[in-house]
Amino acid sequence: YFLEGGGTIQTAYVDAEGRIVGEIRRFEVRPGSVIRIPPYHTHRFDLLPNTRFVAFSSMPFNAGDMSSCPIE
Repeated sequence: YFLEGGGTIQTAYVDAEGRIVGEIRRFEVRPGSVIRIPPYHTHRFDLLPNTRFVAFSSMPFNAGDMSSCPIE
């Protein structure tokens, strides 16, 4: 849930090895926007300075589960 600022988010479906297998979709976000990132979707945030948002997850954050985003 975006509180302040905004920018763009790009998402794409990836296979089990992390390769993009679908189209890259781009979304504009602004205050009040709500997004959902489904399983097996990579995502890239390009946000304005001082953007603030609240993130909810069904699992605790796991820094060891971070992979690089193949979206350039």
